[in-house]
Amino acid sequence: MKSKALYKRLSKLIGKDFKYLSNSWRLIDILSDSDQIVLQKISTDQKELQFNQYGQVNRRSSETITLPISNIKDENIFSEELILLMEGRIIKSIDNF
Repeated sequence: MKSKALYKRLSKLIGKDFKYLSNSWRLIDILSDSDQIVLQKISTDQKELQFNQYGQVNRRSSETITLPISNIKDENIFSEELILLMEGRIIKSIDNF
């Protein structure tokens, strides 16, 4: 499903909030090269430690995860993870997606 039109439509969702696996997440990036989206956890809790390449604590940052856009077995359909994410969309305003 590696279509420029799809990535363009998904890019409209950058900055939008979602409920996924009982947590609130914000879509922060679309990785078209690897056919994935990047989510950042929205949390008022303590942020996680982030380590640099030498294993030293560099800073605190919110948890991020990546989800596949396309199904692994069939590139022409959406992944189950993306469908679950879209079902948990938190609509704050009317938009054109």
